[in-house]
Amino acid sequence: MKTTVFHGHQMKIGACDSYERVIAVEVPTLSAYAVECGDFTPIDVDSGHRLLSLGADFDIEVDQAKFRSGFSLKFSSIESCRLVIHYYGIRDYKRLFPMITDLHLRTRLGQFYEEAERTFEDGSWLAFALMASAVYEGLLGWKLNSPSLNFASLIDAAGEQGLIQSQEARILHAAREQRNLVHASRFETPWVDRADAMDMRTTMDSLLRKLARTVR
Repeated sequence: MKTTVFHGHQMKIGACDSYERVIAVEVPTLSAYAVECGDFTPIDVDSGHRLLSLGADFDIEVDQAKFRSGFSLKFSSIESCRLVIHYYGIRDYKRLFPMITDLHLRTRLGQFYEEAERTFEDGSWLAFALMASAVYEGLLGWKLNSPSLNFASLIDAAGEQGLIQSQEARILHAAREQRNLVHASRFETPWVDRADAMDMRTTMDSLLRKLARTVR
């Protein structure tokens, strides 16, 4: 069983009734996961609001957490909310990229992500760097509408436009350099280590979720 967390800035409030009763919270990419159980932490949980449980207080339908009729918590903001899910795996990798309308590109990025996940779990760090870079490059090429730009230029352009932070840009550039270790002439370059791979993995997921909320 695996666990992942969706933070408030990755979600948005869906349909509400006239009394500001929350009916649904939209969680992009949620439908990609084979969910077993989960908990939703609402605003001001320390002030008396209890932790809400999947199946008892809310259900998951596609990319929404739909709350039962008895749930009347008013949302002034969703930023401090949190959804934690425990899942068996990814049921459909294409659904990790709902913002991409081109089905062929969405499918290919799903294949890249699936391969990246397999190599990460196997501890094959160079192979993971290759596939994580493929996900990064595909996402930035789509978002910037510049698929012909090379990877380095995409990273720099994304940084200039505020799509990624300086720390993320550093990790993406490191992945770009490390994927070139497949060339034997780079034998003096240090190998991809575990810490590098961990940074690339967290950055891959955070970038994906950040862009999943956007519509070009």
